[in-house]
Parts: sequence; structure tokens; C-alpha cells
Amino acid sequence: MSAATRDDTSLCGLGNEETPRGAPQRDYGYRWQRNAPLSVARWAVIMKRLWRWTSPSYYLYRSAEADRNHLGDYRRPAYSSPSRTAETLYELVVMVQQGPSEQKKYAFPVPLARYDTLSTFGMYNRPESSQKVSDHLVTLGISLPRWSYGPLDPVSVYVQLSPNPDWISKARKVTIQKLTLTIDEEIIYNHEGDEPQRKVKTLAKRSESVGMKLPEAGYITNLGLVFPARDLRDSDGILPRSKPGFPFYAVTSFTTTASLYKIEYYLTVKAHLTSAKDIVLRQPIVVCPQDHVGCKEEMEAIEQAAREARHINPDNPMLPLPTIVRAHDPYALNYINVAIVGNVKKPLID
Repeated sequence: MSAATRDDTSLCGLGNEETPRGAPQRDYGYRWQRNAPLSVARWAVIMKRLWRWTSPSYYLYRSAEADRNHLGDYRRPAYSSPSRTAETLYELVVMVQQGPSEQKKYAFPVPLARYDTLSTFGMYNRPESSQKVSDHLVTLGISLPRWSYGPLDPVSVYVQLSPNPDWISKARKVTIQKLTLTIDEEIIYNHEGDEPQRKVKTLAKRSESVGMKLPEAGYITNLGLVFPARDLRDSDGILPRSKPGFPFYAVTSFTTTASLYKIEYYLTVKAHLTSAKDIVLRQPIVVCPQDHVGCKEEMEAIEQAAREARHINPDNPMLPLPTIVRAHDPYALNYINVAIVGNVKKPLID
């Protein structure tokens, strides 16, 4: 009996891709040596290439819009888009064979979740800022107090429009019509042999009318909205059962990167102006499958697991920590399962 983890949409994604004819040879970290033992990763690459050369259906598998995960790469969580144009599934496959009988395979879905985008991590709570200039007259600057959001989390943006002091006479003629704040989802499909296809979808939008001349001191405001979330219950108010192998989240998708697709999110601020070009500023953000309250609960569990990991023997995690037994301890023999019976040391039998 043996076990392995794989992606059920990929029979060929076990190693690196082949180098095209005429292209420089790429280094995959493998060095062939005579009479040297082959590693598991090297065997996976060899079997993958043999399957390519002997199977005409290889290109059918490569044309599917699904992720080809490498074995042991846990940075790519299980994911399924609503239309199933992008999907990643992990399975624990058990192969059973006895003697010359036929080999049988049993697959068990394994839902892998992503925890590196929790909004409670310190790196996501540092302010992010950027700016852009229009016609050398107006500068649009934005600042985000944090840049990781989950379902129903409040999104707040600090917006500032500043005139160019060197062109203050022309900058005074600029009128701010309105400011627009949108959250865009961009899915990039990387099909082999084709140009990357980008599909942009607006998840949330808010507009604020201004209708005033640009002051010499600038214009400052705060824009905010709530990150959208999907209703987990159906029309009858019943919580449906999640699909095997896919975690059940309150968002349709989240920030992730795979072999054949990549999902990114942007916070877009657009300033509609007159007597100057409109300014559009896109700031990348991170979308977490869980809201801020859920991230706090997960952080508590992570901290507790980190405290418990201190008591694990780093040399051999399977062994318990060493125990110190003193010579005059009256129960010292119990540690080696020995008892004194009639002044004779005998093995302790439960």
C-alpha cells in the first residue's frame, strides 16, 4: 500500500516543463551523476516525460483550464471558481495491490486552505501609499491603512488631490467633478502556447460627487465601502453542503497563484476632472477567504500551535522530550516499566 498527493486535473504536472528545441537549457536543480541514486523528484520528471512521449492525449490535458500542481507545493490552496474555468483540487490517492491481482486506486479529497493572507498579520497592517500626476497640474495620492480584506470587511481609503505649485494658475481652473472607488478582480489565464487572457470584473463601486474647483491647499477626503460577500445560504435559507475537496468560504474567490491561472485584486480610485485629464490609480490589495474576526481566531490558534511546537524535539519530532529521572526518586523504576516484587526487580505487566 502506498499513498501520494496529486491534483486530479493533472496527470502530467509532476515536474518542470521541457526546454523547446533551440532554447538554452534551463537549470532545474538536478545534476545527473553516473551511478548516483535518483531522487523522488527526478523519478517524477522522468515518468512525466515518458508519459508525454507515449500518450497522444497529453495535449488534451494541457489545454484544460485547471492548475497543474507540483507534488509537495502547498502554496496553492484548493480553489474552484463559480464557472469552474479555474480549479485546483488535491487528493490523497491510495493504491492497493496484492500479488498478481489488479491494482486498485482509492482517491480521498483533501481540502487545502491558505493562511498566509490573514489580515491580522503585521505586514498587511502597514500603510501603503501611491500617487499619480495628470497633465503636470494635479497629483492624486491615496493611502491605505491596511491592504488585506475579507468578506464584509470595511475598506477605507485616504484620498488627496494636490495642485502643482509651479503651475498654480492653470491648476486653479481644474474642477473636481467626482471621485470613484472600485474593487476589481482580475483573473489571468496562462494557456501554454497562447497569450495570457485577462478578465476583469468589478466587485464593488462607490462614487462621491464633489463639483468644486481645486483649492490651492488641495482637496482631502476619505472614501470607504464594504468588501462584498456572497450569501452562503440558498433561497430557502438552507446552508448547502460544500463540494468535497474545496473549503466553503463567504467569497467567490481570493488572492492566489497557480500554474495556469492567477487571481489578483486592485483598489481603483478615479478622479473625474475638467480642464485636465482624469486620473486613474490602481493599488493592488490582498483578498483573504476569511473576515477580520475569523483571522483573529485563526491567529490565536496559530500562536497556540507555535507555543506547543516549542516542546517538540527538533532532532526527531516523533520522539518525546527527554525526561530527567533522579537517582533517589521513589517512582524512578516506573519510567522503565519495572516494579519491585519481594525485593526482586521484575517487568511491570498491566
